[in-house]
Amino acid sequence: MKKILFIILFTLSLAACNPSKTLSMPEQMPEDFGFSIQYGVGKKNEIDTFKGVVIKDLVENGTAKANITFSDKEMAEIYEKMKNINVLEEKNFTSKCESEPYEETEWKIILNGEIVTHSIREYCDPTKDAEQFLELRNYVFDKVKNKEEFIQLPKPKGGYD
Repeated sequence: MKKILFIILFTLSLAACNPSKTLSMPEQMPEDFGFSIQYGVGKKNEIDTFKGVVIKDLVENGTAKANITFSDKEMAEIYEKMKNINVLEEKNFTSKCESEPYEETEWKIILNGEIVTHSIREYCDPTKDAEQFLELRNYVFDKVKNKEEFIQLPKPKGGYD
């Protein structure tokens, strides 16, 4: 009996020393839900729901800014995508292969007063977590690029080698 009690106490003490980092997102989108994404070479592109702006990298011609907001429906759709990959969880973005110049993505997400950040350096061999965040970023950008305010922005000139 003492042996069983010892095993149970030992197991519980190990669990207390190494708590799980798994957090779950609320089922319903919180009232304060918002996010910003900075991405690309030098993180010059930005989608910011807090300020209601989008910044586009024009490469040789600097950047251009447009006031763009998402509808409640669009925000709910984006929230659902974030919930599907659970953006609150600790993620693994480390990869073995780097390319130059490289792109970076910086996420800032607020929900229920909590701030969650994720930084991803684009790799030629991305992890599953990095792929999911890239898909999420592309999903959000697909909504932005179809808005008239974004379409009216100048085209980029030049490129990154």
